[in-house]
Amino acid sequence: MIIADYEQEQLKAYYIEQLHKLGFSDTDGLEVKELRQKLALQRYLATEDNGWF
Repeated sequence: MIIADYEQEQLKAYYIEQLHKLGFSDTDGLEVKELRQKLALQRYLATEDNGWF
């Protein structure tokens, strides 16, 4: 389980980094699943704002 925990922490760090790049900074206390959902939403909103749709 140590490898799985390490992978989860790596994913969490990646999602937080990507969210911060998109200007979303309220990531305290969020789990990996929630971070992934927020990142998907922020990416969608960013592309919508740029007129890609």
